[in-house]
Amino acid sequence: MTDQQKTKRQLMNLKKTKEDLLEAHKRLDQILDYLPDATLVIDAQGKVIAWNKAIEQMTGVGASDMLGKGNYEYALPFYGERRPILIDLVLQHSEEMEVKYTSVERKDTVMHGEAYVPVLKGGEVYLSVTAGILRDSKGSIAGAIESIRDITDRKKAEDKYKGIFDNAVMGIFQVTPEGKIISVNPAFARILGYDSPEDVLETITDIGRQIYVNHQDYKTLSIQIHKFGTVQGAEVELLRKDGHSVWVDVSGCSVCDGSGKTRYYEGTIQDVTKRRHLEYLLRQAQKMEAIGSLAGGIAHDFNNILASMIGFTEMANKETRENIRRKYHDRVLQSCDRAKHLVSQILSFSRQKEQEKYPVDIRFIIQEALTLLRATLPSTIEIRQEITDEQTTVLADPTQIHQIMMNLCTNAAYAMKEKGGFIDIHLSNLQITHSSMPPHPDLQTGSYIQLSIRDTGQGIDSAIQDKIFDPFFTTKKPNEGTGLGLSVVYGIVKSCGGAVDVQSSLGKGATFVIYLPSIHREAYQETTEEEDLDPRGNERILFIDDEESLVVLAQAFFQSKGYQITSTVSSIEALTLFQRTPEAFDLVITDMTMPEMTGADLARSFLTIRPNLPIILCTGYSDAIHLEKARKLNIRELVAKPVSMRDLGILVRRLLNR
Repeated sequence: MTDQQKTKRQLMNLKKTKEDLLEAHKRLDQILDYLPDATLVIDAQGKVIAWNKAIEQMTGVGASDMLGKGNYEYALPFYGERRPILIDLVLQHSEEMEVKYTSVERKDTVMHGEAYVPVLKGGEVYLSVTAGILRDSKGSIAGAIESIRDITDRKKAEDKYKGIFDNAVMGIFQVTPEGKIISVNPAFARILGYDSPEDVLETITDIGRQIYVNHQDYKTLSIQIHKFGTVQGAEVELLRKDGHSVWVDVSGCSVCDGSGKTRYYEGTIQDVTKRRHLEYLLRQAQKMEAIGSLAGGIAHDFNNILASMIGFTEMANKETRENIRRKYHDRVLQSCDRAKHLVSQILSFSRQKEQEKYPVDIRFIIQEALTLLRATLPSTIEIRQEITDEQTTVLADPTQIHQIMMNLCTNAAYAMKEKGGFIDIHLSNLQITHSSMPPHPDLQTGSYIQLSIRDTGQGIDSAIQDKIFDPFFTTKKPNEGTGLGLSVVYGIVKSCGGAVDVQSSLGKGATFVIYLPSIHREAYQETTEEEDLDPRGNERILFIDDEESLVVLAQAFFQSKGYQITSTVSSIEALTLFQRTPEAFDLVITDMTMPEMTGADLARSFLTIRPNLPIILCTGYSDAIHLEKARKLNIRELVAKPVSMRDLGILVRRLLNR
C-alpha cells in the first residue's frame, strides 16, 4: 500500500471516528432529553455542556441560551443570583453553601439535598436534587452532573399531614414490633405527660415495659395486631412520666413491606380516663339502685335464716338427748353458711372497687345471681333456666357479669309485676364461622358465650328500642328507676368485646341476648395433700381481734386443740407483747380492721422484726387489702370472715407444718 493510500485510509478512519463521536453525542443528548428529571452537566471549568428538555421546561431557559455558559449562569433561573449549587459542591466542599439546602446528604462522590426555591418561573417550589462527579477514562475529574425533581406537591402534602399530625387531638404513634418508638405527635406526648415528642423518643426505649401498667395488655395487643393486622378500641392503662396512670383507647394497624413483613405499627391513642370515671360512677349508682330493688328480698331471706337459727338454738337448749341436740346444732350451722353466702353475694355485687378482668366460668356466677333473685321476686314470677354443662369461660370482671344478670332480670320482673309470668334464662356456646351469618353486625368469626334472658311481660315499643341503652332513658314512673341499668349492661358487654341485642314487641315480652367472646381454659384439678380433719398442736399462737366474743372463741378452740394461745382485743397491746418477746410466738392470727392499728400495719411491724413469721390476716370486708397486696406484705394467708374455727384450725396446722 502506497503512502497516498495509507493517508487516504487514515482520513477515512478519522472521518468515521468523528461521525461515530457525533452520533454518540447525539444519542447522549437524546438520552438526556428522554430523562424525566431536569438534568444539567458541567465540565471541569464549570461550563454547561448539557441542558436537557426537562430542565428547559422547568426553568423556561432553552439549551441554546445556556450551553457553554459558565460563572454560575445556571444558578440564575433557580435562585436569581450567581452562586454555587449542588453540582458545584460535589466538586468543591462549602459548608456556607450547603446550609442553604433544607437537607444535605453526602455519600462518596454523590450528594443529595432538598431546596426551597422561591423564584423559579415566578412561583415557589421545592426541589429534590442529586449531583455526582464525572470522570474520564483515566480517572481524572471531567465535570459533574445534576438531576433535579420538583417535589412541591409532595412537600405540601407532607406539610399538610404534618399539620394534622402536630395539631391532632388524639395521640398518633409509629412503633417497631420490638417496642421502639419511631415517631409520636405532640398530643401523644401530652397525654403521657412528656414535654415534647423528642422527650418521648429520648426517654422511652421499650413501650411494653416502660409505659404499660400491665405488661400483659401489651402482649395481648401485640398478638392481636400480629394475627389480624389491626386492633380497634382497646382500652389499656398506661404510665405517665410523673408516675400516675392514664386510661387510653388504642387503635392501630401493621404496616408491611413488599414481602409482607411487618415494618412497624401505627395508630392512635385517646385519653378516656374521665369517661371511665364517669362510667364507674354510673355503674356504682346503678348498683345502689339495684340493691335498693333487692332490699326487700334480701331482708326476707335474712329473716328466714335468723328465724331458723333462733328456733333450732332454742330447741337445742331444751333438748337432753345428745344426738338430737347435735342435729339441731348442725341445722344452726347450715343457716350460718346460708347467711355467709348471702353476705358474700351482696358485698361482691356492691363493692366500690372493680377487679381486673380474668378468665371466669360464668355458669356459676349466673347460678349465684339467680339464687339471690329468687328470694326477691314475687311468687307470681317463675324463673326457668337452661344452662349448658360445657365450659363457658370469658375474660371479665365477675362482679360485672353478676350486675348484667341483676339488671336484666329485675327489668324483666318489672315488666311482669302486674300479671306475673316467666323469666327464661338460656346459656350456651356459639361458634361463628366464615360461612355463617353472625347474629349481630358487631361480631366477628370466633367462639362466643350466648346468654339469653326472655320475659313474658308487656314488651318494648319499637319506636323507642334504639334509645333503651341511653343513660337515664327509662319508661318507669318517677322514683321507680333512673334509667341506668341497660346503659350499664351495654357498657360492660362492649368493654368485654361483645355485643347485646334486643328482640321485642308490645304485648309479647322481650328477649335480651348477650354475646361475650369465649376463651379456652384448660381444665385443671388442684392436688392437695390429704389433711387431718381434726388438726392439733402445741405451738404458740398470738390472736388479735377487737371483737371480744371472737377472742374468747379462739382462746377456747385453740386451747382445746392443745395450742398455747395468747389473745388480745388491742392491736397496740399485741405489738408491745411481740416487741418484748418476738421469739415467743410461732404464728399470728390478726383481724384487718381495728381501731388503733390495722392488721396490715401490725403484720408489717411484726415482719420487720421476724421476716419469716407465719401470719394469717382475717377480713370481713375492706378495699384496703386484697390477696395480691397481702402477698406483697409477705402475709401467708388472707381469710374472709366469717370463717369456721375448724377451717381456721386446718389452715393453722398447714402453715405450721411448712
